Amino acid sequence: MTETHDWMLVAPWYRWLRQETELGLAPRATRPVIQKYEEPKFVDAFLADPQHSLVFNDDDWVYETSVFEAKRVASGPLTGKVSEPAVKRGPNRFERYLATKTSIRKLFLDTHKRFYVVVCELHCDVPGFPGAKRDDVCQAGFVVRRRYTTYPAEAESEATAILKEISALQLELAKLERTPSAKRALRRWEAFPPPNANGAVKIRKDGLRLALKQQRKRLRQWAAESGVVQAHLGWIGTERKGVGTWQVVEEEPQTLLEDVYPLYPLVPHPNDSSHSGNDSTIYFGVIPTASSDTDLLGVSRYDDHHLYEIRCFARRHKDTCPRTADPNDCNGELFWSEPTEVFRLATHFDPVGTSHRPVNVQLPDFPTLAAQVAGRPVGALSPVRMTQPPRSSLKFSPDVPPTSGSVGDGQICFLAIPLITIVAWFVLNLFLPIVTFVFGLWFLLKLKFCIPPSISVSAGVEAQLAVAAQFNLDVDVGVHAGFSATTLHTNLTTHIATATGGGATAEAELGEFSNKPLAELDAGLSKPQKGPDFTAGIVWEEPVARAEVVGV
Repeated sequence: MTETHDWMLVAPWYRWLRQETELGLAPRATRPVIQKYEEPKFVDAFLADPQHSLVFNDDDWVYETSVFEAKRVASGPLTGKVSEPAVKRGPNRFERYLATKTSIRKLFLDTHKRFYVVVCELHCDVPGFPGAKRDDVCQAGFVVRRRYTTYPAEAESEATAILKEISALQLELAKLERTPSAKRALRRWEAFPPPNANGAVKIRKDGLRLALKQQRKRLRQWAAESGVVQAHLGWIGTERKGVGTWQVVEEEPQTLLEDVYPLYPLVPHPNDSSHSGNDSTIYFGVIPTASSDTDLLGVSRYDDHHLYEIRCFARRHKDTCPRTADPNDCNGELFWSEPTEVFRLATHFDPVGTSHRPVNVQLPDFPTLAAQVAGRPVGALSPVRMTQPPRSSLKFSPDVPPTSGSVGDGQICFLAIPLITIVAWFVLNLFLPIVTFVFGLWFLLKLKFCIPPSISVSAGVEAQLAVAAQFNLDVDVGVHAGFSATTLHTNLTTHIATATGGGATAEAELGEFSNKPLAELDAGLSKPQKGPDFTAGIVWEEPVARAEVVGV
């Protein structure tokens, strides 16, 4: 017979000491952990050694961007000049952006070459805290929830009652709508209500929707009266495949309507006596950082601005039910873990995330290209076909800039890939200085570098920068004969404008700055260019020995 004591899903034993040190949690109160990997075969790596995962570093936190007005020089020959690295936001207005680290974990995307698993361990809630038997589990999984408010403890009981009522109504409505969520929630021997031609089913659906609307209104009223500041939403599918909605759910429901991700048991090789999974009932699951699912309005299920957390669960098999291969063959009792740490997903073009994966684009070699073209028919090396439909061809006069244009008949053009690449690279280099100087986006210059260096600082400017650095890069008065703040200011603005192709317009824009931000910009551009280090931040967790953990 299956034992009837409760189960507990906690952190794997090798993370108990860390959570005790960092969070003050006893083993019974620990929460499932998120582990990070940088190789596509991360599941194989986890199975071989669950402790061998990447260390989370400063890049793995969410940073909030704050803006404040930059300081200006109060006295001296550069009075009124901006004295901090800044971004120009308008006429005579400069602001500085500051990234502040929060306590929210950031998960990068698969395209960023970062992968994550959630790991938990199943124990019996009895003295000694022994591991549960894996054979008694008929389903293990986890749900991803969206967090958006909190509520006071004294109001929790009323909220629980409302949420249970909402869950019951949702289940009944799901049965009538015959959704995949209902199929998962129903016992094997239950059937969907039969279709009814006389309209009774439609009337019942309308009544359930009205009741749901009233309960949700009641929940909002309770929130307003109770000072709610947090709640949780679960993703519940609809009758349309790939379409669902975020809806309020119970914290630890016994009926699963949410979309569930599987947890897999960690089964060590029998010949590996030192494996961290020995004598433990450890489960793991792959954390999704993207999904093709959308809501009814086409909004993606996951985004980069909401907060998420994971709850793991295990279902106990009922002895009275025959075992089958189904994940839930008996609708047994569910046992839930504490939520994981809150996290947010990185943006698709996160500069840190995209820097993890190298991308190589080979630009055309002009002499080689010219030699290949020679002697070949026109268009023989043009595999890219671009078709313009009728009345969709843009025609303009050869004047520069064009003084007139029209929409002409369509045409079919064949282009060579090197031609497209050459023009694209030219346009990038043509417009980068314009965008930088017109909008004052000086930080864009730090997102480009060339090898060998495309900018070299003259010996005179280097010497002056060295003197400026000695005085904290904020030279407003002369420091010795032949050297003054105004001289340095002139040399810096002229050099940066010339080196980056900005010309007189750039000099005028740069003139708003004092020497400190100019010197920092120039020094940053003139540093040796080595390219990004794709192995930076790859630090592995130190393994924990069982002997170090009390109670294991």
